[in-house]
Amino acid sequence: MERRGVRLASIREERKIESWSQLWRTLLCGGIAGCVAKTTTAPLERVKILFQVATIHYPFKGVVPTLRRIVEREGFRGLYKGNVSSLVRIFPYAATQFAAFDIFKAALTPKDAGISGLANFLAGAGAGATAVAFTYPLDVTRARLAVQVEKRHYTGLVHAIQNMWRHEGGLKALYRGLQPTMFGILPYAGINFFTYDTLKWYYSKKLRIAANGDPPPPIPTTLRLAFGAVAGALGQTLTYPLDVVWIGVLLVLFMLMVVIDGASGLG
Repeated sequence: MERRGVRLASIREERKIESWSQLWRTLLCGGIAGCVAKTTTAPLERVKILFQVATIHYPFKGVVPTLRRIVEREGFRGLYKGNVSSLVRIFPYAATQFAAFDIFKAALTPKDAGISGLANFLAGAGAGATAVAFTYPLDVTRARLAVQVEKRHYTGLVHAIQNMWRHEGGLKALYRGLQPTMFGILPYAGINFFTYDTLKWYYSKKLRIAANGDPPPPIPTTLRLAFGAVAGALGQTLTYPLDVVWIGVLLVLFMLMVVIDGASGLG
């Protein structure tokens, strides 16, 4: 009896270590995947923000002309302005999102049962909200760095955070505009994860039918990329207006700060 108790305790400890190991692997892989994706699309992200804030230096003339104008005015590095701060944000964001999704999915799924579509959506929404709550200050500073064109008010991520903390109200300033972001991320992340897992489930079902009882082959990486692209495009399209509102809020606050700084300089 005593041996059985020791064995059960040992099994529990092994499972605990394995679950922690799985969590760290998920965090690391999610963070790396997020950084690769963000760096790949950084020039398009810069163009998107410039379009949203409607700066006079970059009037709307299409994606390719704007990319050319950025290179002409700021050099090739201008395409990646603010990308370092984006990576500082996206690694913990993506890591937290993927890990939180697994936790929410496990909590919403009955034992020995597949996850429902609604549970998938709720798990994705919860994961997105959790990630935003952890990394929102980094997102605010990233947006401010990205809209700097002529005069540089911030020298980098740390300087922007310090300046906002000291002169704009501390923690409250770093979480300004959180409400519209949450309104956007809940449906976006929910739709994203729901669509991606639904496409995977549908394709896996076809593979199982084609395998005639044999173990189905894994889904090809190219198809996983395609599923992710479709899921991201659908979620972004449906929630884009809220993203525009969020950028607008940050820009107004940024311009007010510039005006106040200028007035204090004159005084």
